[in-house]
Amino acid sequence: MRELARRLDPGLVLPVHHDDYTVMRSPLSAFLAETEKLGLAERVLHCRHGQEATV
Repeated sequence: MRELARRLDPGLVLPVHHDDYTVMRSPLSAFLAETEKLGLAERVLHCRHGQEATV
């Protein structure tokens, strides 16, 4: 995650399909915690199921 975040330097991160598949190895909360550590939390647009976002 750290290397990917460094290389991409995203302006916005929109996590999707995080609870849709059983193959996911960690919960969304782990991803959100990591983005916080990396200083990217303000770039995360977290939509719950059924919510819409305009990007």
